[in-house]
Amino acid sequence: MNESSSALASLQYSRDALNAGGKNSTKQDDVFRLQAMRDVEAGNMMKLPNVKGVAIGNKEVCGQETGQLSLIVFVSAKKPLN
Repeated sequence: MNESSSALASLQYSRDALNAGGKNSTKQDDVFRLQAMRDVEAGNMMKLPNVKGVAIGNKEVCGQETGQLSLIVFVSAKKPLN
């Protein structure tokens, strides 16, 4: 497994842990989990090519905010996954 695959697999594990809060979790709980995930995974994400930063914010799809908190990864250039 290369470095990029390892970091992405680790992020998937962290995302699953974030979702473990379920429907009973509060927004404050979600923010706390995201902060913990960011703190743990930012170093791994920063090792990936083109990654410039990691933050917490509202998810955007096609330029529209969804209202869903997410881990945002800033990149110098968007690239296909393959």
